[in-house]
Amino acid sequence: MKKILTTSIILTSFLSAYSTDYLEYQINQLQKEIKTLKTQVKKPEKKQSNSEIDKLKAEIKKLKAKVDDNEAYTEDVESSLDSLTAKVLKNNRVGFTRLKFDSTMHNFHYKSANGGSYLNTNVDTINLKLDLEKIISPNLTFRGQLAMYKYWAQGAYYPYSNYDNMQGRVPSDTSLYVTRAYIDWKVAKGKIPTTLTIGRQPSSSGPSWQYSNNGVRYGTYDALVFDGNADGIVATMSLNKVTPLKNSALRLAYGKGYQNNSFNTQNNGLDDTNVYGVFFESAIPSIKNSFMQFYYSKANDVNNMQNQTIGDITWFGGMFELNNINHFDFFAHFSISKAKPNGQLAIIDDQNHTAGLLTNTAGDTDTKIGRAVWIGTRYSFNSKAKIGLEYGRGSKNWINMTQGSDNILNPRSTRGNVLDVYGIFPIDKTIGVNAFIKVGTTRIDYKYSNSGTPFGAPTKIDSTMQNAANTIDSINDFYINFQVNY
Repeated sequence: MKKILTTSIILTSFLSAYSTDYLEYQINQLQKEIKTLKTQVKKPEKKQSNSEIDKLKAEIKKLKAKVDDNEAYTEDVESSLDSLTAKVLKNNRVGFTRLKFDSTMHNFHYKSANGGSYLNTNVDTINLKLDLEKIISPNLTFRGQLAMYKYWAQGAYYPYSNYDNMQGRVPSDTSLYVTRAYIDWKVAKGKIPTTLTIGRQPSSSGPSWQYSNNGVRYGTYDALVFDGNADGIVATMSLNKVTPLKNSALRLAYGKGYQNNSFNTQNNGLDDTNVYGVFFESAIPSIKNSFMQFYYSKANDVNNMQNQTIGDITWFGGMFELNNINHFDFFAHFSISKAKPNGQLAIIDDQNHTAGLLTNTAGDTDTKIGRAVWIGTRYSFNSKAKIGLEYGRGSKNWINMTQGSDNILNPRSTRGNVLDVYGIFPIDKTIGVNAFIKVGTTRIDYKYSNSGTPFGAPTKIDSTMQNAANTIDSINDFYINFQVNY
């Protein structure tokens, strides 16, 4: 649909420009000829006879008739082009613009803190994403995404897959979830063009996710910190006309991690989790095919989504990407999280266990600072095959918002070390098709417990810890991924 629409718009523009300009040229030429003939009639040479003058007058009459015909034809063409343009926009119904299908076979090898070793091989998943788009007007565009993600032969598995930020992003059932649904509204032009993005945001699969997925940047925000569904409103201001930086933009974001919609008196006092952010991005000065992003974001009143807020979390950091440098791509991310507990403990499971924001102690309001890095490189062969290496590290108190990652290991949340090595091998060279097989291994060494959750104090993982037999110390995942994008 998108290709048809684009072709129609280009054809309409071409016909409009060509037909109108060419007809105007013809009319101008005819009018010049008439003017020349009139001059000859008014100032005839002595040797010209009356019959010759009559012939010139007849020619003038013919040329005037041609001018009238061309002007009428021009009006008809312009009317037809206007009608065609209207039909193109009218027939531009919501259509699928991208299909992403992948199926992955995982082979897990776990080690527990007490030294136990476990295998879970041939764990298979299906992940389907369907992108939609509708150009409503020159200033309004709708974009959306439907997604299904499941384990083979399982109707439902992951216990938190019904959480809003995880729907369609972690393995669940065969339902198609709405993972994106937003309007881009161009509200201002001029020196600082501004667009409002309203709805379910493009907040997943952000910068640097694309390298190991053999694609292009698909989300807006740093994938080290943000990955999952999010509802909100974002103002994007293009700064290309007011700064020397290419592809530069400033974004002001507001969204909600939780909203209290209940009329139950038990929840009346539970505050919404409001999330604010400021993001700046541009190309790196004087470096081609580059990108950088810096941000500050804060989530107020993080809660257990039941009856208790536990504090606030702030993030700030930056990242850069360098592409196609002698066949190499490079990226690096760095982020700091600051968790400020409010001293309250919240119930976190059905056994009434309680915990606070990165603490187990009631009344603890000390700020917990976490740090994380994520770096990687990829080499592209002339055959289009690629090999890549990525490394990540998170500290004891590192916490992010990647619970909606479609990588079932959620490696960017790790309190410890992560290493991923992979090879990508194209299987179809048809234009417009991105189909490949990816083979790789991911190794995660956890240094502290509870990676990916804000609840409870992280504790060092070793054989002497409580519940060591059920605490994962490390994971090796040997995987094969089959993926088709169109």
